[in-house]
Amino acid sequence: MLMCSFGLWLVLNGLFFYSIDRSYITTFFGSETAPQYTVELFRNSEDDFAKFDAAFDNRRSYINGIEEEVKEWLRENIARF
Repeated sequence: MLMCSFGLWLVLNGLFFYSIDRSYITTFFGSETAPQYTVELFRNSEDDFAKFDAAFDNRRSYINGIEEEVKEWLRENIARF
């Protein structure tokens, strides 16, 4: 039973990866951590909502390295908010 389940799992995973758009395969594998992604999202985003979301909707520890950048961004844009 275990071998049949494993074989079925392999076949279904193969079919899944065969059927999806090839450009998305890299999203399944990577070594980027959540804090690294949060920092990248904050730094590379043009949209203020996305920057705010990255800075304040995640754990505070995720932005430890960029706290001054976040504070500066807030100072520059506080009047609009």
